[in-house]
Amino acid sequence: MKGTAAGIGIAGLAGLPVSAFAQENDPIPATFCGEASLPPVSPPGGQAGQCINCVAAVCEGPVALDPLFNTDDQPDYFDGIDFTIPAAEIPAGADYLTLKAGPNCFLAEVPAAPSGDVTFRLTQDAEGNPERLQDISNATFYSCEGEDPPTANVVKVTCDFITIETANIPAGTELAVTVTFADGSTELYTPTVDEDGLATVGLPGDVDPIWVRIEYLGMILFDAGVMAKDAPCGLQPAVVDFKVTCDRITIETENIDPGSTLNVTVTFADDTVLTFLPDVDADGVAVVDLPGDRDPAHLVVTFEETEIFDMFVEAVDAPCVKPRPKKKKRKRKRTEKTRTRRKKDEKKKADDRSCGKKDD
Repeated sequence: MKGTAAGIGIAGLAGLPVSAFAQENDPIPATFCGEASLPPVSPPGGQAGQCINCVAAVCEGPVALDPLFNTDDQPDYFDGIDFTIPAAEIPAGADYLTLKAGPNCFLAEVPAAPSGDVTFRLTQDAEGNPERLQDISNATFYSCEGEDPPTANVVKVTCDFITIETANIPAGTELAVTVTFADGSTELYTPTVDEDGLATVGLPGDVDPIWVRIEYLGMILFDAGVMAKDAPCGLQPAVVDFKVTCDRITIETENIDPGSTLNVTVTFADDTVLTFLPDVDADGVAVVDLPGDRDPAHLVVTFEETEIFDMFVEAVDAPCVKPRPKKKKRKRKRTEKTRTRRKKDEKKKADDRSCGKKDD
């Protein structure tokens, strides 16, 4: 049942036959009805239901959501502010169409018995809102008679599982869940909704999921980028131990293939910086030979453009620059002969002084 448009500013739309505002094959106006609202999903995303509030305002009964079309699925249907669809593709029983363009929603009434292609066109409302009409990104058909629409209310993602909390989807029903991973691979899963409305997808666990698309009977309930709560997933390259001396740095790694090359940057206490490219051996160990004549102060290890270690360090045998010993003053060694000669000289001087006094 179609209601009235009073209270939402859709003048001359709901409750009137299509012929009242458009001739046969003329574009059907889709009038601005408010801003889009995100469904309660985590993380935010998904297109289905973002303009459902516009329909709920004009429907007297429950609103049923029909298949969603978007620019990825049906690119030929969208042309800027126009949405053109073959009449045969319009879902049976559809009463209204919402078009989402940027952050805004537009509402159009679906003709009862269309023929050929049907074009819906964005228009401003009576007050001239919005000021700029953006390109349409998706279109959704609705029926005013039916049960509440199916939804994916909460989507939780970890490395090992995707947990989906649904509403208005019968237990035992399968969902189509497409997951795109960080390595570029894509997998399709078909989890079953249980009695509590939950559906769970088991993931490999060693690669990060980055995009999730959830479909039910052709309806897109969720389609958005995601990040695992416990990311990064899988075994990550790491430095698990290290030893620094004046002459050498020994780096113990984990989850790095033998033969792989590390990029090691060492900053010394005198502010000199040296870069080394040691290979990881079969035991996961890489060795860097240092000059030995300066103190290492900071160590950075990079593997495949990812920094896996960054820390201030100190050689266990520091200081590496040995201080120069002070020169000792040379002391004149007095020999026994020298002492004897000095005594004789002193005695002679004393005798000479005595002789001088007698002469007087």
